[in-house]
Amino acid sequence: MNRLIFSLVVSGMGLVLIPMMVQAGSGGIPSVEEVRAAIDAAGAAWIASDTGVQYWWESGSEFDSASGSVPGSVAGLGGILPDSRGVPVMDPILMWSRLRDRGRQPSDHDWRSVDGTNWMTPVKNQMNCGACAAFASLGCLEAVIRIASADPGIDIDLSEQHLFSCAGGDCPTGLYMGDAFTYIAENGVPDEKCLPYTAVDDNCADTCTDWQDQAETIDRWDLLWQYTVDIEALKAFVAEQPVACYMEVYGDFMSYQSGVYEHVTGNLLGGHFVVVIGWNDADGCWICKNSWGIGWGEEGYFRIRYGETSIGTWAMVPDYTSTVVTPTPRPTATPTPVMELGVTLTMPHTSFAAGDDFYLDAVICNPGMPIHAVPLCVLLEAGGLFWCWPGWQPLASGFECSYQDIPLGKTTRVIIAPFVWPDVPSAGVELVFWGAMLDPHMQGLLGELDRVSWTY
Repeated sequence: MNRLIFSLVVSGMGLVLIPMMVQAGSGGIPSVEEVRAAIDAAGAAWIASDTGVQYWWESGSEFDSASGSVPGSVAGLGGILPDSRGVPVMDPILMWSRLRDRGRQPSDHDWRSVDGTNWMTPVKNQMNCGACAAFASLGCLEAVIRIASADPGIDIDLSEQHLFSCAGGDCPTGLYMGDAFTYIAENGVPDEKCLPYTAVDDNCADTCTDWQDQAETIDRWDLLWQYTVDIEALKAFVAEQPVACYMEVYGDFMSYQSGVYEHVTGNLLGGHFVVVIGWNDADGCWICKNSWGIGWGEEGYFRIRYGETSIGTWAMVPDYTSTVVTPTPRPTATPTPVMELGVTLTMPHTSFAAGDDFYLDAVICNPGMPIHAVPLCVLLEAGGLFWCWPGWQPLASGFECSYQDIPLGKTTRVIIAPFVWPDVPSAGVELVFWGAMLDPHMQGLLGELDRVSWTY
């Protein structure tokens, strides 16, 4: 019944909240004894104890499964998801370029101990406010800043309170983590001292007056995927940096003390955002940072079996550039326009009918020295599926590019030779060509990426 309610909400509303909150021991949050019995019955490999988190959900009323209503007096987990329609995921060429090592990762990884160094910042406590989106996004970003700066000792503690209150968070209902990352990109977030966390949602105006002068920002953020998880792909991203993501929380999770969690009993309580910091293939699990304090779980962290309770869905990564002090350039009398490195796709039209000329060219701009053996990638997207040039094989069969020698200046490569569009029925969907160059090691984009939408 709980899952059915969640599904209906997702399909019928723009913003989705799925908390189903009941009192401990009443069927939603089972007692520790009930959880231990269920663990034994399932043969699961984790330990339950009284963590204290169970009591956040105690109130005078329970979730009404008949009406779907949530008691306003009960603070939620805070994991809001949007309607998936219209929510863009990472540009496909960038996605696949970063997954060149998919399936080649080590058997275990943990950002708390990479070559003996801990890159994570301390675990915090969201308390009885649904601010997990703020804690997960900043818990991820703080580690990313250390990694990008190549300095695990950077003293960074960003204000979850500012982010949650100023980005439109609400303690009973939460915040979509994409909105949190968007706020960081557009406005930045100051230090914790600028607005300390108090588990409220209405004190944005109390932020220190000079907060923008000290705010940390990101260049952008990417949503990797929505409701499905590619385990090997997620490992490839986590190997680069921690990844913030979504999971479902059931009643038994409140009692987690240690081990590899899997759901054994209790109702669905709601959605939650956490940070994936590693994995262990021997145990078949992800290693994650939570925001329920160090008294819960393994000093605030937890391990969870691959594929369990939607862990890893709605995965998001911030793109952060470390601040480097550079000399102030001398002014020039006449600025000279600079050609930008990248690919521009050209077509004669964006809507085609019978008799129209059709072609697709890639115009490559190279302002520097000639580049040899550069992967030039062009994808055709139709209805969520992709095909790779030059063979136009399905992306599911493997990522394909054409290696090109790129001279100085502008160069045109013919992707689809000119022809006359035939008299065929309309596709009924928007089609998209994506084009980009990758660096020679296929680890990222080389210059600007381009996309062209078209129909027929």
